[in-house]
Parts: sequence; C-alpha cells; structure tokens
Amino acid sequence: MNADVLIKKIKALKIQGAKNVALAGLEALNIYASEIKSGNKEKFLKELGSKAGVVASSRPTEPALRNSISFIMRRLYRCRDVTEIRKTLSAEIAEFSENIESTIKKIGEIGARRISNGDVVFTHCHSNTVIGIFRRAKLEGKKFSVVCTETRPMNQGLITAKELAKMRIPVTLIVDSAARTFMKKCDMVIIGADAITSTGDVVNKIGSSTMALIAEDLKKPFYVAAGTHKVDPATAQGFLEVIEERPKKEVAKKINGVEIRNPAFDVVAARRITGIITESGVMPPQNVYKLAGKFN
Repeated sequence: MNADVLIKKIKALKIQGAKNVALAGLEALNIYASEIKSGNKEKFLKELGSKAGVVASSRPTEPALRNSISFIMRRLYRCRDVTEIRKTLSAEIAEFSENIESTIKKIGEIGARRISNGDVVFTHCHSNTVIGIFRRAKLEGKKFSVVCTETRPMNQGLITAKELAKMRIPVTLIVDSAARTFMKKCDMVIIGADAITSTGDVVNKIGSSTMALIAEDLKKPFYVAAGTHKVDPATAQGFLEVIEERPKKEVAKKINGVEIRNPAFDVVAARRITGIITESGVMPPQNVYKLAGKFN
C-alpha cells in the first residue's frame, strides 16, 4: 500500500485504536524508507527523518505513534550504513509489534481479575485493550455483561458492541446522553486511553471526562486500561497534550448562523481515576509515568 494513503486513512479515522494507528504509522515509515534512493547514511536519515515527522503528526493526540517512531529513529541513527538501517528498521518494527501484542495480552489478564461473575461493566468508545480484558474474562468462564455508549460523533461504540456480540458477551448499546441512567446499575467503568500525561491525567475520546464525573457521583470504580507506551513524555517538560479538533462535517452539515465544533478528545483528571490497568499491574495514575521508559 502507498504510504500517503496510509497517512490519509490514519487522519480520517479509518484506522482506529492506538495500537493499529502506531503499527500503520510504522508501516508507512517503512514504505517511505523503501522509496529513498540515497546510499549515503546522512542523506538517507535526513530524508527519513522528514517523513517520520509527517507520520508522527498525522494524529496529534496519539503518543503511542510518536513514541514508537522516536524510539525506532533513535536506533537507526546508531547504524553504520544504509543497509544496516533498512535491516534494523524492519527488525525494530517487528519487535515493537510483538511488544504491543504482549502488552495488550498482559493487561487483559490483569484487568480480567477485576471482573466478577454477575458484573455489569460500563465502557465508552472503542479500545483494543479494553476488548482484550473482556475477551480474557470471557475465556475464564466469567458471566458478565457490558453497557457501551454509541460514542458520537464517529460512533466508535458500535465497533465495541459488534465485537462483544461476536464473542457472545451480552452487550447493551446506548446513546451517550443515557450514560447516567444505565451507569446506576453498573458495577464499574473501564475505558481505554489515547494518552497519559506525566501527572496521570488521561486523554481519551470526547465524553470520557463526563463518564468519569458520573462515575464519581455514583461512587462507581473508574478504571483506565492502557499500556505505558501511551504516556506522553513531552508533558513532563511542560508541554500540554494537543486536543485534536476534527472536521465539522462529522457532527452535522453546515447550518447557516450555527457554529459547529468537534473536539475529538477530553481529559479525565487523575483524581477521578480509581486505577490505571497497565502491563505492570493496576496502579494510581500518578505512578504510571515512572514505568514509561521502555518506549520513550
């Protein structure tokens, strides 16, 4: 596939989920590398570095994508020549993919321990990591059900509902504004994360902070399932996480005299999070940054 086409798909949300976005971005980088003709190491890396910047900026609020690219690029600068760079790039991408899959599997095992027979779990948007928890709990023979929001404006909750139905996990799909009504009867909330800041705040699909506020008011445990590769190291240097604003047409067609806004994410304050389920265990949000050295 053409690398530019992959980037367009990432920007258009045709590729979703931090894992899928990161892997698609790395695939695009690999394709760009294959198209570079220079045999000079410095010129090759300069051109590839420029392309890496294009890939990393395709989804501003996806540190997993940026972290994976910067992690791999640092290793490429240590290579002796272009031949070694090409080999190293392919090897590092394969290893990163394996690490991500291992991380999701481990989080699934740890997160499933929080689910008991008879539980009703509330979730918002779509997360491969959260789905991994539900899949593991199902494999362990636990009887539970899930309530998921449709998650406007892109309706990612429909993906969650369909995947759970395929796994024969009882699932109820609701409109976002019905969250409080249904959360009253749920035992806990589990969502994913697009980014985790150095202070433990979590950036996720718009509406996530609303779900956290409702959970806090109803005294429901609120968990975030995310690997440490979601931590954005730039936030430790004082930079704020970018909240991407997407095309207005995703919300509604143009209406004369009406301003349409479409922020894609909001921020869940660390104080409202019961715990973040990582590959290293369930821990207070403020502690996650300390574990995030592997991919940063």
